Amino acid sequence: MQKEVEIKIKIDAKQQGLLKKWLESNAKFIGDLKITDYYLNNPESSFYFDSKKGYKEALNFLRLRKSEKKNFITFKKRNIDENDKTISVEELETTIGDINKALQIFRQLNLLEITEIQKQRTVYNYDIFEIVFDKVERLGDFVEIELKNYSGDVNSGIQKIYKLLKSIGIKQFIEYDRGYITMFLNPDYYFGKEIEL
Repeated sequence: MQKEVEIKIKIDAKQQGLLKKWLESNAKFIGDLKITDYYLNNPESSFYFDSKKGYKEALNFLRLRKSEKKNFITFKKRNIDENDKTISVEELETTIGDINKALQIFRQLNLLEITEIQKQRTVYNYDIFEIVFDKVERLGDFVEIELKNYSGDVNSGIQKIYKLLKSIGIKQFIEYDRGYITMFLNPDYYFGKEIEL
């Protein structure tokens, strides 16, 4: 499986403006996408469980993604340390044709939709980085920065992302250790951590 090396952050409006201005001058604009993610679950052997801290958690995710460009099916496997911090995420993904037929197939297999998340995404590419602005229904605005086709050590990859942010002038932000699905399922739990570079 491909290792996903990325961070998910929230920055204030001033920093968003700074980042967008820098990207417009230095990166390639890929496009705007409207995305609907369907997270599926097996009720007989659920991916979801109650964590030690009391929130709904999962180590594995099965997702169907619908967008104007392509549709995908994705399986993600989170690796965590003894403090429940995400170390890395392994990902298997492939394109699919008719998303409604795919949903019907999974329903016939008794894999039920657990939730549907809609977001508006703006995508840029810079060198080995993919930088996206997400406006997520019920969760707000985020920035995700991912190293594409990166085979190195996860911690070294995160440091590369931090170095890029610092070079742009973004030195303070809130970083999230969980994906949108976990945040969506736990609206009363705060997964953010303040970072200062």
